[in-house]
Amino acid sequence: MDHKNRIGRLARLLERCSRLATFGSSEDPEAWALAHTLVDTAESCEKICQDLMPALMRAVDEQTIEDTLHDIGEELRHIQYHMRSSRFYRYLMDGND
Repeated sequence: MDHKNRIGRLARLLERCSRLATFGSSEDPEAWALAHTLVDTAESCEKICQDLMPALMRAVDEQTIEDTLHDIGEELRHIQYHMRSSRFYRYLMDGND
């Protein structure tokens, strides 16, 4: 299933959660924003687990190690961006545990 279809399918499922509606508006429904967040986060996690960690474990030189660590960091930054932009998960970024 492609990226756009995954978001749409998940958003329609999330629309059944009335609590999510309290985080969004009719112009910007949280179900759709959260679906985008979750699909993009899943894709970043898959990339880290399936591509980047194996590449790191195969690395034979310092430059490859550094480059791969940087690539992992960029995926983590992408996940962090989505956590910050999500109204539902915003509490994760507020520093209050």
